[in-house]
Amino acid sequence: MKRQIKTVLYCFVAVFLIPFMITLILSGVGLEKEKIGLALTSGITGNSGKDTVKVSYSIGSENMDMDEYIAGVLAPAYDYCDNEEFLKTMAVMCRTYITYCNENNKKNETQFYSDLQLEERWGDEWKKKKAALTVAAERTKGLVIVCDENVIYPYSHLLTSGYTRNLRENCKYLCEAVQTQDSTEEDYVSIYDFTDKEFTTIIRNNFENLYFSDRHSANQLQIVEKTTGGYVVLIQIGNMIVDGDTFAQVLGLASPSFTYKEITDGIRFTVKGQGSGYGMSIAGAKTKALSGEAYHEIINYYFENIAVQNIR
Repeated sequence: MKRQIKTVLYCFVAVFLIPFMITLILSGVGLEKEKIGLALTSGITGNSGKDTVKVSYSIGSENMDMDEYIAGVLAPAYDYCDNEEFLKTMAVMCRTYITYCNENNKKNETQFYSDLQLEERWGDEWKKKKAALTVAAERTKGLVIVCDENVIYPYSHLLTSGYTRNLRENCKYLCEAVQTQDSTEEDYVSIYDFTDKEFTTIIRNNFENLYFSDRHSANQLQIVEKTTGGYVVLIQIGNMIVDGDTFAQVLGLASPSFTYKEITDGIRFTVKGQGSGYGMSIAGAKTKALSGEAYHEIINYYFENIAVQNIR
């Protein structure tokens, strides 16, 4: 299978990418010295108004101050952009995600980087860089994103196709926000080529009761619905209609914002953006921060009907 894909390690390759995409969100490691182990779960415990994250490991657990924990989680964000307002934006997103998971009995899968890991990552500069992360966490202390007094799930993605997107089901805080600046990023467009045989094999293995010929694949597809930004909401495959997110995931496309055309003995997909398109564009947040926008302005651009506040 020929796939012409350029991939750059953006901060939070899962930064909240469920669909999250960053996401922030990978299973992680933590603890110092001989206690380094796999972070399996975490939860929030309040003590005299102070939030503590309880982190469980394969060989034990510890309680950690929320701001210290967030500073460790934000390490990849610093490598992407060291602007303070960007880091503060990510700190609020991270705290919102952790709080949401705790309040909704969801597994928190943020990746925490211990001091040992930061030193290995950054060498002699690790203390200075960690200090910047600590400042970002402390200057947004306690702040989370809420809608109707409930902590939201802070959707995000790496690159937007042109507009962010809302959900078909009712979700008051997701909206379609213009994000044309992402088109200047190096990895904005990806090309995926499949032979008819490769394509047919993939979709037959993932969709039951599908009637689909192994020739002229492009002629058997039809986009039924798409968003303003070109994200495919529904697509017909032979005799079936499926949602665009599932279709993109099955094929391994970088985004459900795609077009397709027939090529010799196969099909070509041209994909714009990276990630689901829901919520905050990480690349867009970086651009806005570098242009002088404050973290709360950035957050309010990507989410509507929300407030950034301390709920404790």
